[in-house]
Amino acid sequence: MSLKAHFPRFQAYGCLFAAIIVCHILDSCNQGVTDDFVLQQKQTLSVSEKEEGLCISREYTPQINLQTVLSPCGPNELMGISQLRYLKPDDSLSTLFATTSDWIGPYVLHAIEGNNRRGNFTGGWHAYNGDGTGTPTARLVEKQVFIDGILTEHLWQEQSCSEVVVKAKHLIQADNTKQEDGTGREVLQEDVTYRFSGDTIGIKMEITALEDLVIDNYYGLQSCYGNLVQMYTTEGIETFHTDGYHGTMTRVSKMTCTLPDGRQVVCVLDSIGLGTQNRFNKCDVDTDRQYCFTSPYNKVYYRLVGEVGMPMKRGEKVYWSGFYLFRQAREEE
Repeated sequence: MSLKAHFPRFQAYGCLFAAIIVCHILDSCNQGVTDDFVLQQKQTLSVSEKEEGLCISREYTPQINLQTVLSPCGPNELMGISQLRYLKPDDSLSTLFATTSDWIGPYVLHAIEGNNRRGNFTGGWHAYNGDGTGTPTARLVEKQVFIDGILTEHLWQEQSCSEVVVKAKHLIQADNTKQEDGTGREVLQEDVTYRFSGDTIGIKMEITALEDLVIDNYYGLQSCYGNLVQMYTTEGIETFHTDGYHGTMTRVSKMTCTLPDGRQVVCVLDSIGLGTQNRFNKCDVDTDRQYCFTSPYNKVYYRLVGEVGMPMKRGEKVYWSGFYLFRQAREEE
């Protein structure tokens, strides 16, 4: 029998096969729409702008929402997490954390063209005197808020959404370019992105050298609160109390900081950019320079740059990313 004689049969099989493919595609599309809708429902946030800053709320328990306040804070008024609060069904608020330090680390850095290095921190919550006092060593120059991908200039009323992104640009002075009157030369730019989605606060930091410099010490991701700290290293879990300076000599991807009442701050550092911790490439127990360490004042730090310093040429960029998760204590997955 000729091929022509078989052609109607081929046409029938072809139509049937095409129909099956189309049905499969439509079913997949419908399933995707359903999954996306369910996911979006689970990730509903509310955002509003109040006197104290940008307020982003999500469900924390069936009865209570957790509200994060993002605002210019500290002596340098850089964009950061200033408060975490419980929002109750009657719209009353109770403070969970009132921030008194930086969640994203400051710098010990010096410009190649500069004198009088003192080894003090600049940026973050650190002013001219090296602590929270004195004139600013950094400033906020730009802030943008995106709600579900749309740039929003003014929030006249509370909005529901699935994602809030806040981008901030900060300019940082060096330890040897700062001035007591606050007119120090800015040598470094940091572009930080806060991404609120579901129950996490994603952080992405891009650091640009505005002139030749060296970053001598930089922590990056930090937790302002903790009592019992679990550090997830490449070799297992190490546990410490924040009753002193303790740490691990092994790279850390996640740390869980638990308070006595069961609240937890989970800090996850992505293994990309400075998050590989390859810029901190000299670990010596005798010098107490760990990849991640606690302090006696309840803060916990990653260390992204340290010991040997990181030279940067003008225009050079580095970056890191990670996220925060605030939750009640529970068994690990």
